[in-house]
Amino acid sequence: GISTFVIIFSWVKYELSFDSFNEDKDSIFRVVTTTGAETPNAMAQTLLNDIPEVVASVRYQVSPTLTFKVDDKLFFENKVALADPELFQLFNYPFLISTAEEALSHPFNIVLTEKMARKYFAEEDAMGKTILIENKLPARVTGIIKDLPNNSHLQFDCVVPYLVMKELGFDLNDWYNWNPSNYIKLSNASDPEYVSAKIQAIVDNNRK
Repeated sequence: GISTFVIIFSWVKYELSFDSFNEDKDSIFRVVTTTGAETPNAMAQTLLNDIPEVVASVRYQVSPTLTFKVDDKLFFENKVALADPELFQLFNYPFLISTAEEALSHPFNIVLTEKMARKYFAEEDAMGKTILIENKLPARVTGIIKDLPNNSHLQFDCVVPYLVMKELGFDLNDWYNWNPSNYIKLSNASDPEYVSAKIQAIVDNNRK
C-alpha cells in the first residue's frame, strides 16, 4: 500500500538547543511517513517543482561503508553523507574554506569536516586534492567545514553530492525505491498540514 505522508518539525523531540545554529530552523521540516523517514529518490525535486510553498528541498542519506583512497592509503568510512548541493544552504554549517553555494556544485566534489581533512592530509592544504571513492569515483575536495557540534541533528564526516548515487547504479527518478530522507524549507506563513496534503497527492499520483 501507499504510506501516508506527514511533515514533522525535525527538532520538536530534542532539547531546545538542538540545531539552534540554523538561521531558518523554524521553517525547516522533514518529510516522514507512518513507517519512517525514508522517501523516494524522485521526491525532492518534484516537491520543489510542484509545491510553491516549498522553497528548498534536499535529499540526505548516510551511506553504508565506502572505501576512500588517498594516494596509497585505504580508508573505510561509514559517516559519508550523500546530499543535494542545497544542503549547506538549508543547514548553516560554518565553512572554513569555500562557500555553501560553491562547495557541491559538481557531482564529483566532496566537502570534508576539519577532522577528516587532517586525517587524510595532515597539515597539507586539502583543497583541490583527490579522494578515490570505491576505487572508481574521483572526488575533488572543494570545501572544508568546522567539525559538527554534538547538537546537530545530522551527523557526518564528509558530504558528496547525491548525484553520486547515479554513478553507483541507482535510479534517481524512481518513486518505488525508498532511500533518502527529504528535508524541505517552507516559505513564511505556510501551513505544514496543507503542504502535507499536497505531498500525499503527489505521491499518490506518481505511485499509481
